[in-house]
Amino acid sequence: MTSLLRLGRLITVAVMTATLAAPASAQVSTFDLSGTVLDSSGAVLPGATVTLRNTKTGLVRSEVTDPQGRYHFIAVPIVGEFSLRTELASFGAEERAGLVFQANTKPVIDFTLAVATVAETTTVVGRAPILETRKSELALTVDQQKIATMPLNGRNYLDLANFANGVHGAATRGDLSINGQLGRNIDYVVDGVSNKVIEWGDASKTGLSLDIVQEFQVITSQFSAEFGHSLGGIVSAVTKSGTNDFHGTGYIYERPGRFDAKNGLTGTRTPFNQQQFGGVLSGPIVRNRTHFIGSFEGTNQDSELVVTSTIAPGVAPATLNRYQGFTKVTNRFTDNHNAQLRFNLDDNQSIGNFGGLVLPDGGTKSKRASWELQGTVTSVLGSQTVNEARVQYSQFVNESTNLAPGPRVIYTGFATYGANPGSPQDIRENRIQLNDKLSRDFGAHRTFVGFDMSHIAKTGVFNADSVGVYTFAAGTPYPYNPANPATFPTQFVQGFTDPRRPISLHRDFAPFDFAGIDRSYANVDVFAQDDWEVRRGLTLNLGIRYERQTSSPDTNNIMPRTGFAWDIGRDGRMVVRGGYGRFYDQLFDNIPNTEDLFGITGNFSITLTPGGNPGVFPTFPNVLSSLPPGFGAALGRTVTLDLGALDPDARKTPFSDQFTIGVARELMPELALTVDYTHLRGHDLFRTVDLNGPSAFDTTTGATRTVAQADATRPYGSSSRVPGPYGITEGGFKQIRAVVSEGNGWYHGLKLNLTKRFAASHFYQVSYTLSKAENEQDDFGSAAQGADPFDFRRARASNDVPHALVINGTYILPYAISLSGILNVRSGLPVDPQAGSDLNGDGFTTDRPGNLARNSSRLPTFKTVDVSLGKTFAVRAPHELELRMDVFNLFDAFNVRQVNSVYGREVGNPVATFLTPTLVWAPRQLQFAARYRF
Repeated sequence: MTSLLRLGRLITVAVMTATLAAPASAQVSTFDLSGTVLDSSGAVLPGATVTLRNTKTGLVRSEVTDPQGRYHFIAVPIVGEFSLRTELASFGAEERAGLVFQANTKPVIDFTLAVATVAETTTVVGRAPILETRKSELALTVDQQKIATMPLNGRNYLDLANFANGVHGAATRGDLSINGQLGRNIDYVVDGVSNKVIEWGDASKTGLSLDIVQEFQVITSQFSAEFGHSLGGIVSAVTKSGTNDFHGTGYIYERPGRFDAKNGLTGTRTPFNQQQFGGVLSGPIVRNRTHFIGSFEGTNQDSELVVTSTIAPGVAPATLNRYQGFTKVTNRFTDNHNAQLRFNLDDNQSIGNFGGLVLPDGGTKSKRASWELQGTVTSVLGSQTVNEARVQYSQFVNESTNLAPGPRVIYTGFATYGANPGSPQDIRENRIQLNDKLSRDFGAHRTFVGFDMSHIAKTGVFNADSVGVYTFAAGTPYPYNPANPATFPTQFVQGFTDPRRPISLHRDFAPFDFAGIDRSYANVDVFAQDDWEVRRGLTLNLGIRYERQTSSPDTNNIMPRTGFAWDIGRDGRMVVRGGYGRFYDQLFDNIPNTEDLFGITGNFSITLTPGGNPGVFPTFPNVLSSLPPGFGAALGRTVTLDLGALDPDARKTPFSDQFTIGVARELMPELALTVDYTHLRGHDLFRTVDLNGPSAFDTTTGATRTVAQADATRPYGSSSRVPGPYGITEGGFKQIRAVVSEGNGWYHGLKLNLTKRFAASHFYQVSYTLSKAENEQDDFGSAAQGADPFDFRRARASNDVPHALVINGTYILPYAISLSGILNVRSGLPVDPQAGSDLNGDGFTTDRPGNLARNSSRLPTFKTVDVSLGKTFAVRAPHELELRMDVFNLFDAFNVRQVNSVYGREVGNPVATFLTPTLVWAPRQLQFAARYRF
């Protein structure tokens, strides 16, 4: 590992040196342009000169058509505007002007040259083709015009992903869900390098101001071999670059709150005040050679979160302060050697994480900060060979502390208050990433090979349940009365650190002193792909990828990728596409970190019940000041095993097999319809099991079992004896947890998309998805299950959304007035009905009553309309002022975000509070903005 780190540092220095000496971008921020030159009879014309010119940056490339009349430009930066000129002796030259291309695309532009007796040139102002004719990939690209005009609540560029078929907000942790998968199953990319938090694997790492995003893309299936670490999809952003023209923007977005509608639950107007402000400046340092761009954005938000628990209903203040900075320099050393160097940072601090049934003192104070330094060098090594080298060094920090002391108190289905059991914590992640892609044009074959290496160093300090957690069964009378046993808690959990483990890391989290983690590992990936033009109009996409993550014993992660694209009429108007691919995810760090920290000599928690631990169970609301003597045998301790070390065959990397088939049709110029079917089959998904779990007990008949009765059936005893599973040489455990790779998932999706590109003063897009997502457990963090066959039944996934319709568009009205809107209507997310008490005695209160299936209930339909109205005033060319008003949730729809999931014990007779809303999405909100541009 030391040698790998040393090599990484050496390559980093080399690439940075080249960057400072030598605008290009990485694999997902460039495009490949190709085509065929023909004469008027349809015969190919070899030897024609094709010249591609960027009229904004000065970049020029030229190619000569091969014996089949083909030309191909590889890895061209998207920023700017292009002209494409073709000429050949005895023929009139032809030029296409005003071309704008999108990243990660392979547009095809053919030329037909007419014989000329005199020198003449035909110039056509056109657009890039609307359909992809050489890729089987399913992707949606959001261009600059849509980014600039769409009403986005919070101006988060990731919200643009909801325009893609099969994409919506994730049910639990994570920004998004793609094809019904977890937020963990997405890879986030910026300018061709990773932007993903590997600790939880569920979110992007460094945020970007919306004004710095050039283009945004979501790849939902059949992504090529250069993409990996995701079994669901890819979310990619390309940042802006400077050009030969100076441009600047200053803006402020004001959310005063007093014009907002009343909260649908409380009937009162919740105070809300937010300002987002910033600016962007770009231009040339040396015209046609070196360009810059820089930006700053700040967000200040003061709001109040709604608490619906009847213990203390009302609102409480929450705050958010965020600052983002960005700068990039691009340099064209020659037309064949280009480079960029980017630095950006994101600092986000907030107070919140409460609301609904969680009282204000149950919230946290959080800090999330990150920065990235990224460089790219693109070199044209010959008329048919291009190399792209990329490097990044980044750091991510996540800290959280509690707003109140412990203990945590959970009245199931009624109220939660007190310190968060997952805080305090401090996670720090450093990453060095190097990747390289070498592309070669062999005429009918467009081939690339490459590698991607990352070294990740991680430190962390955290524990679970150190504040102490009391749980009261559903229906327990409130408040606690020491004279009334009916009001007593049913369970107490508290976390400690094993005295045998050294305290290697410290943070200022007094009075806690936790064992920490300090580990590093590497990801090493190699890939190759061949896009084979079998004949004109028919292309096969053939790829292979291999990934190795040194923190996992799984070494057979080989991924074939196959696909086809058939341009039926060879005119770019109708394409049939499809394919099969295997896509591996990754072992996100929370799993090995948990196994390290909560192993046999790590942090641990003890679980007590009043009947099982008399004389030790604390008196509510007290917590234990120290570990009682004999805790191992008497109290029952929870341990998480390092399964990767104990049973490498049981630790596998989750993956999916994906099949797609579809057709894309240009209905008329600038209007296209696509219809696609996607099937995703998930394998080796993570889930948590209790190796010392009690024997199976069928609660579907209405029967129940006490904790003592269940403990008597634990295979290693309660507390456990030795030897335990995997040769454990000490006893005293009650739950012996292991994260295993045994889960399965299924997704079927029919996806329809109608896209009208901007022309005649408007554009619009309509996407509809009909789908079904199922799995056997929603996430590895779910309650550990034992031998009960009812625990892992195939059922709805937590991200199952059968129907999703999204319509967005913009119309430019007379007098420079623009009207934009987004309609979003989708099925509500599933709800898992729970009994609210421990029916089978396994220690968890997440049991379902009777034969009710997991996630068998559902939230109401989500529906919202967001609109934006703007007016641009010309000040003095090129200066202009735009005034804008955004209205979110225009019709003040009552959208439920969270409900009471406690069903009760009796099937067919749910308690009155079941599915009662406890948290709702925002009501109608207004935002006003002013933007000054030149």
